[in-house]
Amino acid sequence: KLKEENLSEQIINLENVLSMIEEGILVINRSFQVVFVNQVVLAMLGYISADLINKKLDDVVKVFDKDVSLTALHLCPLQEEKNFSQIFAKKSLKLVAKKETMVDLITRQFKDKSGQYYFVLILTDASKEKQLENMKLDFLSMAAHELRTPLTSINGYMSVFLNENKDKLDSDQKHLLEQVVTAIEQLRVLVEDLLSASKIEKGVINV
Repeated sequence: KLKEENLSEQIINLENVLSMIEEGILVINRSFQVVFVNQVVLAMLGYISADLINKKLDDVVKVFDKDVSLTALHLCPLQEEKNFSQIFAKKSLKLVAKKETMVDLITRQFKDKSGQYYFVLILTDASKEKQLENMKLDFLSMAAHELRTPLTSINGYMSVFLNENKDKLDSDQKHLLEQVVTAIEQLRVLVEDLLSASKIEKGVINV
């Protein structure tokens, strides 16, 4: 009875320590059943502890890397020769449960004294980081759009001017204005590249 009381006290102390960690901690066994979660994970997923404990991870949480669905087998690839090692790491994964959130995820594995393997999933909330990145991409896209219109106009005016005045300009003047047109075109191509890069980052177009 004393041993059971000591074990219960140690478990409570461990849970108190893990509850103060900013990262989410989720532990699953080799059968991919959830055996421990801290409060951070529960807040991320919108669950209570009873919703997760002893449940198969794939039954309670859906994980996506962009449009690709990842299972517990992907997140926890057992490597028996390694102990207390990192076996998986991925940024900007989408977790879908009662709530939906973006996380950076690291999986480590460990073996207890009885030889049983467990996986520790460490989840860092990446929602704010993703939001800031989207704001940056939105600003980049808006700035590129705003630049594209006047550049197109300037390029058109210069082309018309050159065509209408080509007989009135000497060679040096023509060369100078042609250099200006070339520079405008280079700038226009750069703006188009910025727009394309923004769309690729947002997943609007694929490469």
